[in-house]
Amino acid sequence: MSLILLLIGIFLLIKGDFRIAGRSIPKDQGRLIGIVLAAPFTISFCASFFIVSSYVSTIDPTTLDSFDTLMTLMDSPEYAGLMTLEVVSMIIAVAVAGYLIFSRPQTPPGVPAEFPPPMRSPSASYPLPLSTLVSSAPPPSVMTVAEAAAYLRVTEADIQGLIDDGKLPAARTASGFRIARSAIDDYLTNR
Repeated sequence: MSLILLLIGIFLLIKGDFRIAGRSIPKDQGRLIGIVLAAPFTISFCASFFIVSSYVSTIDPTTLDSFDTLMTLMDSPEYAGLMTLEVVSMIIAVAVAGYLIFSRPQTPPGVPAEFPPPMRSPSASYPLPLSTLVSSAPPPSVMTVAEAAAYLRVTEADIQGLIDDGKLPAARTASGFRIARSAIDDYLTNR
């Protein structure tokens, strides 16, 4: 069973991005899932190498190639521990891979996956009513998040994301963030 997971993991390492259960998985995350699925075989192989080598050193070399020696090894508690390790590591690997797949949002077919999901740029914003676009007063020199969103014609969440990512400097106050208009203008010219 861990050999099947290894083959799936190698396939995902080579391919990268894939689509499953209505979710598009990007290359970075697909390769991570491939590594996770290949891990049980690797763990089992390394552990069996150490168990067999330690067991072989304790038996008589004249009986080393007999079938009875192999059966004795398979009946040993070390071999049972190896099988338990393999099963537990496979369960953990499948659970982690499942989490990585199902933590992605569902996407319609044909939509490419991106990791992390891109943040919408200020130019790709929702249109605002004409009354908010045409204003007789100039914008204030220091703005709230809502005012900055209206100034850039984006949502408040977009402005908050820019602040959280460090792309837009802002001062934290008791009632929220304050953003200098010059900082917004600098962001628009430097992005």
